Amino acid sequence: MKPGWHTYWRNPGDAGLATGIRWTLPRGVSVGPIIWPRPERFVARSIVGYGYGKQVALLAAVKLPARFAAASIGIEADVSWLACSDVCIPGAKALKLELPVSDFSPRIDPAQRRLFAEARGKIPQPAPFEAAFVVDKEQIRLRFPRAAFSGVDVLSAVFYPFDSGLIEHAASQAVLLDQKRVELILQRSPVSIGKISRLNGLLIVQESAAGTVKSRAFDVFARPAASAGDPLQAR
Repeated sequence: MKPGWHTYWRNPGDAGLATGIRWTLPRGVSVGPIIWPRPERFVARSIVGYGYGKQVALLAAVKLPARFAAASIGIEADVSWLACSDVCIPGAKALKLELPVSDFSPRIDPAQRRLFAEARGKIPQPAPFEAAFVVDKEQIRLRFPRAAFSGVDVLSAVFYPFDSGLIEHAASQAVLLDQKRVELILQRSPVSIGKISRLNGLLIVQESAAGTVKSRAFDVFARPAASAGDPLQAR
C-alpha cells in the first residue's frame, strides 16, 4: 500500500470493511478461513480502526483430496477490500493461480519462502491459558491468570474483539492485577444489549522483565466466569 493508506482486519473497528476472498476451486478441493495476522490500531479523530499499512499477507490453508487425478490445479479468488487514508476507496481484483500436481517436491523460491516465514511470524498464537469474563451494563472484565506471566516486572495489555459491536474501541482499557489474576477493563458498547456468551478476540500483552520489553499476541476464547468474585481495584 502507498504511505498513509491501510486496509482492514477481520474486525475493522468503528468503520471500514474487512478484506474478503471468494474462492472458486476444483471439485473436492477446500480452503479454510483467512488466517489474520496481528493488526495495527489506527485513530482518526475519535474513530478507531484495526488493519494493516504498507504490506500484509493473508494466508489460508488449501486442502486437496488424497487422490487428485488432474495434472494441474486452478485456484481462483475474487478479492475485495477497502483502502483508507483521508478518504476510503473500495478495490477488487480477480486472481488466478495454476499449479502442477506432482509427487515430486518442488524447488522452493527463496523470496517466497521468506514471504511465508514473515507472514507466519505475525500470526497470533492460541492463548496457552484459560480466560474468562464478567459483564455488566457498562463494563466487560476480561480475566486471565497472573501465573501465565510470572517473572514479569511490568505488564500492560489491550484487547481487540473479533465482534466489532461489543466494546467502545476508542475507550481506554485499564489493566488491574494481583497475585492471582489480571483483569482488563473494557467499556461496553451501547449497541451491545444482548447476552454475551463468548468473548473472542486478540489479546496483545506487553511484558517488561529485567529491562527487556517483549510484546506477544494471543487469540483468546473466553467464557463467562463461574463467579463474578470481587473485582480488582485500581491502585
